[in-house]
Amino acid sequence: MKIRGRVISGSVETGVEVLLERDERVENYPVGALVKIIGEQNEYIGLISDVKIKAEKDTYNVIGSSFLKEKTRTIIASRFQNDLAKQIVEVVLLSKIGKDGIMSRADTLPNFYSPMVDIEEKDARELIAFEGESIVEIGVPKQTAYSELEVQVPVSIENLVDLSFAIYGKSGSGKTFLGNLLAMGIVEYDLMRKKKGEKGVKLLIFDMHSEYGLDLKNNKGEKIADGVGQIFGNFFKIYTPDEELAERRGLINFKIPIDKLTLQDFALIGPIYGLSSTFLNHLSSIREILRKDLCLGDLWPLGLVDSRILEEKLGSSEEGKEILARLKNRIQSCEEKEKRKISVEEISDEAKKLIKKIGGAVAMSYSSQISKLRRILDYPLALSDRVNTIDDIVNDLLAKNGRHVIISMGKYENDMPLYMMIANLVARRLRDKILEMGLEGLEPENKIVIFIEESHKFLGRETSHLSPFGEIAREMRKKGVVLCVIDQKPGELDPNVVSMIWTNFVFNLTDRRDIEQALIGVDKPDMFKKIVPTLSPREVLVFGHALRFPIVLKVREYKEAEEEFKRKLNTINKEIEKSEEILRDSGFL
Repeated sequence: MKIRGRVISGSVETGVEVLLERDERVENYPVGALVKIIGEQNEYIGLISDVKIKAEKDTYNVIGSSFLKEKTRTIIASRFQNDLAKQIVEVVLLSKIGKDGIMSRADTLPNFYSPMVDIEEKDARELIAFEGESIVEIGVPKQTAYSELEVQVPVSIENLVDLSFAIYGKSGSGKTFLGNLLAMGIVEYDLMRKKKGEKGVKLLIFDMHSEYGLDLKNNKGEKIADGVGQIFGNFFKIYTPDEELAERRGLINFKIPIDKLTLQDFALIGPIYGLSSTFLNHLSSIREILRKDLCLGDLWPLGLVDSRILEEKLGSSEEGKEILARLKNRIQSCEEKEKRKISVEEISDEAKKLIKKIGGAVAMSYSSQISKLRRILDYPLALSDRVNTIDDIVNDLLAKNGRHVIISMGKYENDMPLYMMIANLVARRLRDKILEMGLEGLEPENKIVIFIEESHKFLGRETSHLSPFGEIAREMRKKGVVLCVIDQKPGELDPNVVSMIWTNFVFNLTDRRDIEQALIGVDKPDMFKKIVPTLSPREVLVFGHALRFPIVLKVREYKEAEEEFKRKLNTINKEIEKSEEILRDSGFL
């Protein structure tokens, strides 16, 4: 076993420094790689957290001499580099292995001059070992140039879905690949539990870029693999607000129930629409005028749109015509009550007149803001008494034989207000239904895991108290609902929400606040701060409840995982067919 370096300093708080041997090169020791240090009483496994070169005192006098030519300096530096400078790696100690062979958390240090060697496969396997069948293999540990570890890092799905978890990282770092891998593991875990007659685990995925429900794409937008919803097609229902996409790919069209939008929805999407704080502060008063004085009732959100375009927009579809007819009936009842005649086109003007009575600021804010909400009419709208998309979704998630659900945004992938409205409406109804069941002494048939992209929009410092996701994060774990928080900007998340996340997958981040927030929950986070900005695409730091020790790994090739899960699914389908055949022969089907 070749000695690669020797411990020369360190502490439990900051890790250890290892001086590399004279024939070693720092280029062979990437940050995040696993190494082993052999102490007198314990062996230690650690992660490289930094690599540095320290020049000796007289180095600059030697190679900086003006009498030497550049070529001569280069030759001297190359041949005598270990005499001119020290090569050092810093190591975060993760675990120790005592003489009894038991691995535990590192709570002490190897002695001075203890040797650092290459980690062996048996050590890596012990570090990442997790008992139980409910695992998904997500990648290979990061290694030095000398290691040849082939072991796959397993994540315990049972532990993962027990509490909320998070996937952080910049765009293009690999979040969606990992998210699909974890989702596949959760579907397999659900099937395994159902086979044993245990409570299932259902996925609800809010899929901004349609890479869970449809296809994973490269940077050019070209398909490279199937998303989890395509791989496990029979076990999913996939919805989209994009009518064209729904027809083309055989998905279910998601309709926005206009009569279910709440003040909280507008408070959340308001800043994205560019709505002023004055308008949002007075929205409750404006709503009451629209509901009662203009008799719009639960169609009051239509009063927030310039009414001159209502007939033109709503008249272009059958569902829109139905909404328009209902709106006209409401106005007619108002005419009889108030003894005045108004048309659909005059709603805005009438509202302005009535709002003026409250005060100038409210009237001015209403007049200036209604044009900004015009986009609502471009969405596929529905009345809840005709299309019960949201109830269908909630019932599927809660039913014993229900299916997993993905809502893919299709052509609306960059429409944040629509994405937020859909997510809030579904999450609110799910929360309410579970609470209603609790009051009746009932429990859901399944645990529910919600994947939510751009999480800081719902769980930010200013928004988490407005969104149903805030309550789900804080209160719903005991009722069987957990979140998978997916975000590029963890620094903008509410710290109270972050503190409830128990397993973290951290890809490359460079903003200081993002890094600090992403590392909440790891032991001695300062040791890991240097690692996160150095991660390459598909490299991820993983720590928390779903695995034994923190580790940096390279996420496995997705196509390989896709083929593996398709093979497993083929076996599962054969077992299902065999079970159905037995039931038919027995006369039960």
